[in-house]
Amino acid sequence: MIIEFTVGNYGPFRDDITLNFKPTKLTDSDDNILSVGTLEALNAISVFGPNAAGKSRLLHALAILSNMMRFPLPANMPIPFYDPFRLDSSARNAATRMSIVFEDEGTLFEYTLSFNSERVIEESLYYSPNGVRSKVFSRSEDKITVTTTPSGRKLGQIRGNVGKNSTFVSVAAQFNHDICLQVNRAMSNVILLTGDMNDILNATIIRMNKDPAFREKLIEAMNVADFSISGISGSVKEKHVA
Repeated sequence: MIIEFTVGNYGPFRDDITLNFKPTKLTDSDDNILSVGTLEALNAISVFGPNAAGKSRLLHALAILSNMMRFPLPANMPIPFYDPFRLDSSARNAATRMSIVFEDEGTLFEYTLSFNSERVIEESLYYSPNGVRSKVFSRSEDKITVTTTPSGRKLGQIRGNVGKNSTFVSVAAQFNHDICLQVNRAMSNVILLTGDMNDILNATIIRMNKDPAFREKLIEAMNVADFSISGISGSVKEKHVA
């Protein structure tokens, strides 16, 4: 489960912006909280904002990070995801920053990445087996630092195979490094569906208001998806343009 995701200097975001799934006991219903050991996250959240405020770009950024963590790029290929904030001269050529905190199989992972059009600038992976935070690796351009553990020694043998435009975590997963492979599998579960859903949404609301049985089936489907939704209502307003 994702705990939080942060992105900065990407698209419309000059400063860091965080999508936070951490529950607040004072305002969040227990029905919408997923617990794994001592870790908690919300099953569902809503992102509000005016048109062109960057809501979709925030989700696109999460998809980009997921892809970069899983798939190395061909050698010497520019990084196609680099899209810095262009309304500030100090940001136009600066690195894009992304980070994610997530849980998988009871273990907390913390991953950070910064990159430009040519290369990965910085990268790090930490995890907390048995609740103890430990470094897996850290990277500053071509310098990759690993630990002296058996896991770290295996990473040391792999680091010469990573290109400047690819993430080390994606390359290490291809070499079946256990921790990086677990990260790869966890991020493969991040599935994002975006696009213009207005026609489908309007048709669904109209049918829902006309057919109580359909409304109940819709709520049942949302419960199966674990959205923690117990009721739903909506309306469609028609506009006639002369």
